[in-house]
Amino acid sequence: MPRAVYVAFDIHDAQLDLATKVKLSLGRRIFGKDMPDAALNYVWDNRNPVGTRRRSACTDRAQMIVAETGKAQAGRWVSERVDVAADFARAFRTKGRRPIQIAIASDTDNSGGTARAAFADVHFVPRSERCRT
Repeated sequence: MPRAVYVAFDIHDAQLDLATKVKLSLGRRIFGKDMPDAALNYVWDNRNPVGTRRRSACTDRAQMIVAETGKAQAGRWVSERVDVAADFARAFRTKGRRPIQIAIASDTDNSGGTARAAFADVHFVPRSERCRT
């Protein structure tokens, strides 16, 4: 996963079952109070087709979504537009209260390779509004 955009969410307590609340409470004791309730991870993947959705290998509170795949777009600027709210509802069968964190990453810790990535103009717009890029 050499490139990724992570969007983390807060969820109303009433929408979380007891087991999830306990799991999140324990996680926050270990990893800190800023650990989100759930996250979507939009990735550039070299093995799976665009649209592939999988739970993270690290937690069931994060879903990986393949936004780009392969090397065809490598070395070019690529524009992406996703419906974060719809992706969240599909992944977690509930509505996220609001995005609370965004992180952008480039790493090869799973493949042992090397990678470079650049990101620009990451922003949220309503479904009805055009992107400003």
